[in-house]
Amino acid sequence: MLIAIDTSTAVAGICLYDLDRSAVLDEHVWQTGICHAEQLMPQVDAALRLHGMDPAALRAVAVALGPGTFNGVRVGVTTAKLLARARGLPILGIDTLEPYAAAARGSGWLVRPLLNAARGEIATALWRAGAVLSRLEDDRIAPPDELFVEPDEPMLFTGELTEEWRAALARLGPHALIATPAQATRRPALVAQLAAERLQRGEVDDVVALAPIYLRPPHITAPRR
Repeated sequence: MLIAIDTSTAVAGICLYDLDRSAVLDEHVWQTGICHAEQLMPQVDAALRLHGMDPAALRAVAVALGPGTFNGVRVGVTTAKLLARARGLPILGIDTLEPYAAAARGSGWLVRPLLNAARGEIATALWRAGAVLSRLEDDRIAPPDELFVEPDEPMLFTGELTEEWRAALARLGPHALIATPAQATRRPALVAQLAAERLQRGEVDDVVALAPIYLRPPHITAPRR
């Protein structure tokens, strides 16, 4: 059994994925706000108990690495690394933006996920969602005006789309495809699936070296004297 953890943003999720059957056993997505640390492990324990399992049943750990909020990404990656080290399990880190592209695999579309990066900017990347996913652009931060332009071919805009972003995207041409809120929900099952594919290829990460993806350094407030 592989467990996938994603606490990259205020939307969190976990998935239990049966590696032998390539099947989703359990998937849970919820709004966690800023309570990632308090809510994550109780959700993991509940999912395992629901299926009569304990951590000994796990064979691998997958985790969404970011981009996302500093606290959310940190909690997910730290928890996954602790679990992997404690159980001696392989760990696989997945870019938080990639599951959005995986949801459209086989469509042939361009897929541009969008996540709030604060300061009026957006975290994004670009994939071609063919039979295999082809990354066309590295993760980056960009202003909305740079991203909200009419595409020359079908492009799916997805991610945590605000009402303001949806309104701007709706003004683009017919090639601009806008995911519905349900379609744009980031699924931990896709984190699990991407990780299982990497595991099958032997592409595991080093549990010590695995690091979050922060597109800008976290803001650290100096202690008061």
